[in-house]
Amino acid sequence: VPNGVVEIENDALWYSKHLVRLSIPSSVQSMGTAAGCDLLEEISVDPNNAAYCSVDGILFTKGQTELIWYSRHRSDTSYDIPSSVEKIGPQAFGHCENLKTVNIPNSVKTIDTQAFYACTGLTSIAIPDSVTALGFWVFQDCSGLETAAIGDGVTKLDSTFHSCGSLKTVTIADSVTEIASYTFYGTDLEDVYFKGSKEQWDAITIDYNGNSRLESAAIHYNS
Repeated sequence: VPNGVVEIENDALWYSKHLVRLSIPSSVQSMGTAAGCDLLEEISVDPNNAAYCSVDGILFTKGQTELIWYSRHRSDTSYDIPSSVEKIGPQAFGHCENLKTVNIPNSVKTIDTQAFYACTGLTSIAIPDSVTALGFWVFQDCSGLETAAIGDGVTKLDSTFHSCGSLKTVTIADSVTEIASYTFYGTDLEDVYFKGSKEQWDAITIDYNGNSRLESAAIHYNS
């Protein structure tokens, strides 16, 4: 990207199938998503850029408060998100099939839409209590995901585990007040461990449309 460019719009990078490396100059102040850039291996950022930074090829906002993009081509099987991160951006880990474990620190408050889309290698995930905003389809198509735990900052689940075909067990905090349609669509859900009482579970607004596995699962209270 030439120096002097201030903004890289979404359409500029969207599904750039042949892009392998991207260098962001100091002038860029805002940029769109790199989602769908199938061959993109790393993003480098000029150290003088005031808005973004790159650490080992991973793109963050300056100060590493938001993780924007992690390459699907990395060979790492585990990743510890830095404790400075407060937000995981949309499709930040999209199609990162090699990852089996991602540790989310208590600094994270927001996990955006499809943040872990099609991370087929993930087998378990724990959302910390610090997370209060959970986007749509966060773990959609994570076909290897078997267990998940929702921290007590989350109040709504919305298509969160759509098409997670191996998901059998989920732990849900008693902070959850709504489970929207298709949250557990296409899962193999068998057991729900709910941290509250049966009365609290019965008070949750649940849309069973696309949630037949939740309807048939065993609910374990005060777990």
